[in-house]
Amino acid sequence: MKKVMLACLTFAFGVSLQAKMELVSVDGALILEKSKAGQEFASKMRKEKEALENYALSAQKELAQLQEEINLKSQVLSKSALQEKAELFSQKQREAQRKIADKEETARMVIQREHAKLREEQLSVIKTMCEREQWGALLEKSSALFVSTSLDKTPEVLKELDSAYDAKRSADTKGAAAIARKPAASVKREIKVT
Repeated sequence: MKKVMLACLTFAFGVSLQAKMELVSVDGALILEKSKAGQEFASKMRKEKEALENYALSAQKELAQLQEEINLKSQVLSKSALQEKAELFSQKQREAQRKIADKEETARMVIQREHAKLREEQLSVIKTMCEREQWGALLEKSSALFVSTSLDKTPEVLKELDSAYDAKRSADTKGAAAIARKPAASVKREIKVT
């Protein structure tokens, strides 16, 4: 009799716990790709990459011009002048390689920092959503061996993230507008006083 009651209590507790806490999953890569904040992040990263590529191309063009100049003047320049030009070329080449490596490292750090910031903002929204919806656990779809589509809450999470993004952008826009209006208001006060 005690075993039956214990089994009933365990079952009832398990059912009530299961009713309160739901296991769900999301596709993090899809969220990063499809969310408005993720698209903004990708756009910034493309611009960062393009700037780096443009710098590398301009450095290559400059080096190619210098090399062409050396080749054209190689017949008329003395050995010492030709050696100076070759040393200048080598120096500029090393300098360009160093600057490109520095810019690559800076870009990598910017990407990491921006990605961490985006991830933190998204996780904050997702955590709030998990608590509100009483989701007991949220799994990253790619880290599980199998996740049923019935557990996938990616569309709902994506909608929530985009709503939070829109609200933040709206608040940022209103704040910028208030700052822009502030100097105009202080100028009006100064005019009235004089």
